[in-house]
Amino acid sequence: MRDKSLLVLAPSPGIGDFIVRIPAVKLLAKCFRVTLICPLPEQMRRFAEECLGEKEVELVLAGEHYRKSKSGIILGHWGDLLYAWKHRRSSTACLLMSDSNSLFGIAKYTAISLLACNAARRFAILPGKGKFFRHENIAIPGDLQKMARYFEFSKLVLSALEQPSEGKWDDCLPLLRPAPQSPYVVLAPGGKYRRQWWPHFDALAKWLRDRDIRTVVVGSSDERGLIEGIRQSGQEALLGADLREVSRTLENASVLVCNDSGLLHLAVWRGTRVIAICGPRFAATWTGYPESRVIQLYEGRPANLNEDEDPEYRARCLADIGSDRVVVEVSRILG
Repeated sequence: MRDKSLLVLAPSPGIGDFIVRIPAVKLLAKCFRVTLICPLPEQMRRFAEECLGEKEVELVLAGEHYRKSKSGIILGHWGDLLYAWKHRRSSTACLLMSDSNSLFGIAKYTAISLLACNAARRFAILPGKGKFFRHENIAIPGDLQKMARYFEFSKLVLSALEQPSEGKWDDCLPLLRPAPQSPYVVLAPGGKYRRQWWPHFDALAKWLRDRDIRTVVVGSSDERGLIEGIRQSGQEALLGADLREVSRTLENASVLVCNDSGLLHLAVWRGTRVIAICGPRFAATWTGYPESRVIQLYEGRPANLNEDEDPEYRARCLADIGSDRVVVEVSRILG
């Protein structure tokens, strides 16, 4: 059915959100011509295309309309709708790869789907509350890891379209890269959400310095103060670099130590070992990669997704993960 097409809407911004959808898109591309619309800026096109690795997939980058001010956010929502209308096309089916559970999010993404595509069938992941109007809402277990969640969604859509599919989401992960001859650690102490930052990166950086282990501390240009407060004498800093350069840095590393952030998913997709400091146990729902890929450190009570709304609880869990726990895992990987 490669003569027929699918329009896939991936409305969540961020490189991590893009990467966790790649196996699902690759699965769809085996049977259909796929157009993928996602909110990444145009300057990230080459990087996104390299990560996707599917020449047959048309990648449409909608840009990032959002700003931190309230008026900027409102204008961003209107920008998303106008962009969907501008790129309207006809397809066999439209897939809405969104995990939105808010009534506003459901209404907005339903509108984007209806504006962006003229399709006989529309599919969406069934939200925890409500439904996507004029879509076939597909129920996916709520405790599935993100990449597994979207992959399962694609398999069920293909089944509904009478297209057989095989394989598992983790079969799509790249092979682990061989360890470099000299130990080389990358630290990523920041990320999009400050509430997810681990507060003990400075202690880890000092431990690495005292053992003369090559260390690179990476972050955005907005995180300069954070990076300089953590980086020790003799350690390198990579600030505000293009994601392709960050990707090359990760490819050459023994391990990445990071928060629950987009670089976690990028490192996995580049075949690099990761130690992810996630904090509360409910984060396992989103970051649950095989332990051979990602060592995930948690603290606190058994998983309760509602605790995501309690920043104080998350902060306590992160603070309770001492640098000694991370040192043990780093030592194990470096041998």
